[in-house]
Amino acid sequence: MRSKIFRTEPLGKEWAKSLDKCIRSAALEVIDVDGESSGVKFEPKARDFPKIYLPDLNGSSILEHFEKIGTELVQPVEKLIESALKRDVGKVAPKEWSSEVGWTCYDANGIPYSKGPDAEKLLIFDVEVNVATSQYFPIMATAYAPLNASWYSWNSAALWVDGFAFNPDEAFDHLIPVTSDPDAPLRVVVGHNVGFDRQYIQDEYRHADSFCRPCSRDRSRFLRFVDTMAMHQAVAGLTQLQMNIVASKSTQTNQQSAKESYLTRTDMAGSTDDSMTYFDRWLWANKSSKANLVDVHRLHCGGFPLHMGQKSELRNVFVTGTIGNIRDHFQSLMQYCADDVWATFQLFKKLYPKYREHNPHAVTFAGSLIMGNSRLPADSLWKTYKATCNKASDELSSKLEQSLRDLAASVAFDCSPEKKNNVWLRQLDWALVDLTRRKDAEVLVDICGKRSEVPRWYFDLIDRKTKRVSLTLRMHLTPLLAQMRYRSFPLYHTRSSGWCFLVASRSNEKLADFAACDSKNFSKEDSVAYKKVKLNKEELQLLQLNEGDVTCYKLPHASGKKNQNVGTPFTHDYMELVASGVLTSDTQQHTVKSFMQTEKDTRFWTSNKSRVCKEQLHIRTAHSTETDASLASGEFDVNRGWVLPKLCVHGTLTRRATESTWLVATNAQTVCVGGELKSMLRAPKGFKQLNLKRDEAKVVNYGRIYGAGLSFLKQYLEQNAEMDSKTAAKEARKLLTRTKGKEVTVLSETASNLLRVVLVQNEASICAELAKLLNKLCNGSRFNESLICFALYSETVQSHRQKFLRQLFQADLSLKKLELTSYQFYLFVELVSSIARLCDVTINLWAARNILAERKKYFGGTESCMFSKLEEIATQDKPRTPFLGSLITQALQPENCGSAELPSRINWVVQSSAVDFLHLLLVAVEWLKRQYNVPMMFSLSIHDEVRYLVRDDQIQEACWVLQVAHLWTRCFFSAALGIHDLPASVAYFSSIDVDSVLRKEPSAPCVTVSNPLGLEKGHGVKPGMSVTADDLIHLFQEDCNTSAGWNLEN
Repeated sequence: MRSKIFRTEPLGKEWAKSLDKCIRSAALEVIDVDGESSGVKFEPKARDFPKIYLPDLNGSSILEHFEKIGTELVQPVEKLIESALKRDVGKVAPKEWSSEVGWTCYDANGIPYSKGPDAEKLLIFDVEVNVATSQYFPIMATAYAPLNASWYSWNSAALWVDGFAFNPDEAFDHLIPVTSDPDAPLRVVVGHNVGFDRQYIQDEYRHADSFCRPCSRDRSRFLRFVDTMAMHQAVAGLTQLQMNIVASKSTQTNQQSAKESYLTRTDMAGSTDDSMTYFDRWLWANKSSKANLVDVHRLHCGGFPLHMGQKSELRNVFVTGTIGNIRDHFQSLMQYCADDVWATFQLFKKLYPKYREHNPHAVTFAGSLIMGNSRLPADSLWKTYKATCNKASDELSSKLEQSLRDLAASVAFDCSPEKKNNVWLRQLDWALVDLTRRKDAEVLVDICGKRSEVPRWYFDLIDRKTKRVSLTLRMHLTPLLAQMRYRSFPLYHTRSSGWCFLVASRSNEKLADFAACDSKNFSKEDSVAYKKVKLNKEELQLLQLNEGDVTCYKLPHASGKKNQNVGTPFTHDYMELVASGVLTSDTQQHTVKSFMQTEKDTRFWTSNKSRVCKEQLHIRTAHSTETDASLASGEFDVNRGWVLPKLCVHGTLTRRATESTWLVATNAQTVCVGGELKSMLRAPKGFKQLNLKRDEAKVVNYGRIYGAGLSFLKQYLEQNAEMDSKTAAKEARKLLTRTKGKEVTVLSETASNLLRVVLVQNEASICAELAKLLNKLCNGSRFNESLICFALYSETVQSHRQKFLRQLFQADLSLKKLELTSYQFYLFVELVSSIARLCDVTINLWAARNILAERKKYFGGTESCMFSKLEEIATQDKPRTPFLGSLITQALQPENCGSAELPSRINWVVQSSAVDFLHLLLVAVEWLKRQYNVPMMFSLSIHDEVRYLVRDDQIQEACWVLQVAHLWTRCFFSAALGIHDLPASVAYFSSIDVDSVLRKEPSAPCVTVSNPLGLEKGHGVKPGMSVTADDLIHLFQEDCNTSAGWNLEN
């Protein structure tokens, strides 16, 4: 099998032995550091390798094979795009738009006539919806066909038909048909955030529906979608930090200020003054932007934002306006939609060549096209899920609201005067309100339980619309009514500081509520850990306390930031404090725990309800063309529909896909309403979903990549921390089980401690000690001690000291020849930067890091070679992935941001290589299924999972396709790095889950608060199964074009 893929001479025995020796020695080094494991021998275990049928490659090597199949898949789309790019920007949009329902085409003179874009092979497309009326259906659309220079417009019947109302049962008919021919050739649709527009195209649902009909062909005639927003993210996307900076720097509201800001950034981008900071230079800001169409068009096409001063007004008509408002501004809004189409076409002409330059391999583009056709099958179970979750959430919320109303009533009407004067309740307004003098006196009296007078704070809770007392966990009254304590200290609320707690400073009769929490229980260390809040006279008067009676501290925020205010202690972040007894109630402890449990149960659905309910299930309705026989035979299922995820195939600068619902949904959670979200998507009858889990060898112990691993750190601690051998070995192992960042922190602390040792000497000897230390760190490399002394402590002016420090880093002082280990590198930079800060000297540390990073290597341990390679790639002038050669976004290129974003670039290498893996896998599956006529449809890729939809009678063949595709992809990764072999343990998926729903494991019951009976008992969904490579050995052995099928019951 190896010779069939790599087609080279077998590995030499000496090389194989050498590799085994390296692996064995690396493993033994890790084991032998712990004295208890000394002498343990490591021998890799052999396993039987399933030899499944392997087709011939389409080329002389695995690398050429993927180049050819990627080109083969993407070539039809490329031809259409290249033809469109050659066309001139062409004619502008018509001056007047037709109000005819459906499609309208415009001739060269702008005269409209009824015609759809059936004959167009490439469309620039944009859809608008009326959010206030129905966000599930389009209201208008425009399209431009560059190959024929034709404009099209589409109007919904809702605009011009009197009394029209969207009928959910006819949802399919309200969508936009791009073509009426089911056998039409390949079509390409280009748009900005085209994943949004795609969900309103009728063809996407019709093609998916036809795939699920008996005896249908697996056609490759789905529409292909090209997203200019995704291409921009891959070419010039921003990190989250950079987006925040751009947002803070770009608050202008008019065209002139925007223009001045744009020109200012352009001028600053050309500056190379070393004294300017990373944020001041804006080197990356002029070569990247946010992903919205206005900013992206300005970046790549020049000029300034479209619809300046008018765009937001027109957009708001679609968001907040009615159908009548849209009808009144029809021409302006249609032109607004056409302007977006025109801008998208201009952007596409500029951006597509850049995208292909950044991603030159055909597999990348082919993989993104495949991902653009994500679709999820669903049926009546999806509607049942939403109804059940709403009902369960409403029931829990109603119980919570009633409990809160009971709490408020008990405090308002059942408390004795003494209790009303405690530290919590005295913060409330107890002035009585006479309800009989109000206009709606009878209603108010009924709401308040036939009482004619109520306290002011209780009266303020009355909601006249719902005719009930309205109290929620978010209100600041609730913790006071529950008489909450933090660490036995009573809570107190201020407008400026949020929730705080009060600590008694002295014994006093007024402080009876503090009896259980005097200041003896609050140490000096505690007082430093919390932020102090000063109470003004009004606040002290409200509490009936004198200045000095209590000290007020802010309740700690979940983020750990002392200055952050806590809005309410009744949130998910404080559940553990309630459970552990840190956050308690004097009178309502059981009720408070019930509050928190309800909050925990409903948190998921409350946060995700709006987003989940926007995922519209479109079901194709039966027409007169559907015969009774086809309905009876199951060809047409009235309960079957499709959800199209609003996916951006390159949603981040690492080129990973993003989507707001399905890519962020967790697996079934037992303690919340709606936690079974993904498992509610069921495959059509006669089909199954295949779930692939990429078995990536994850790096768990990042600490091993530094220095020479455990042995080096053990020796380092013995010499510098004065530890004995056994203690040093134990501490070394403890340190190296931390994350990469933690280890750097530990080393920085070590450097600071060594620095203090140096600085305790008298000033005259500081420089000599520092020079000795630097010489020791740098393995004896020559340093000019007098230069260091002069630079740091010369009595000359500040500019001279700064000049010599720059010479120390930038001039030829042997820095480029240093062979620093990673430990020495971080220690060196920490020492010099700390001394520079103490001396109030500004130095160019970026230059120092760049020089030293050129020579930095990790050694020892088990993953050092990999991380050395990662940093080698990340520090290149033009970092590219080592597999498909994708170039990093312009915002992270070293020439634009220096070394400030080095961690982001290292992360980009890892994450973007994972995207290469996904694209290779998808392309291999697509090519194989076409070659062997295996009807399977790509559904969705969620992080490390890939899902396909396949017929029951083709499951075995589909699993074979997926295993071969995985084997090819792994081999490509090895060959791309010059390793012409592959470990058998990673050749195949460990298993492929075959299931009818989306769930983590095929046997998971998915029991939740809203699904207490689970999938099988509650919805009749039987457990799935797993298929391994061993199950596929017999397939294609006798005849590579036939198979005996597979009995699912077995």
